[in-house]
Amino acid sequence: MIFGVVGIVVFIAAFFLTRDMEKQDEEDEECTLESISQSFSQNIKQIWKALKVREFLFILIHTSIHGFLRPVFDGYDFFFYIDKLKMSYFWFSMLQTLNYGCVIIGAKIF
Repeated sequence: MIFGVVGIVVFIAAFFLTRDMEKQDEEDEECTLESISQSFSQNIKQIWKALKVREFLFILIHTSIHGFLRPVFDGYDFFFYIDKLKMSYFWFSMLQTLNYGCVIIGAKIF
């Protein structure tokens, strides 16, 4: 239900967009190699700062160990259905929609 509300809010907000918002100002910075490298180095510094936070470091270590010891291959379902079972993209998307619908109904019942 929350996703539905968020979707409606985005839909309504889209009506208030004007064509002027799509145009870029001439004052915008151009994307240069120097600006990219500067923002990259700034991002790396922020990552190192985040790794110094104990809780974040433990979450990263836990996720890495969990992924190493118990890998999940859910992403291969798509390739199995499309390549091996020769299912069309439409029917795969309908199957996923049915799956999400059942998850929502099951969560409501639970």
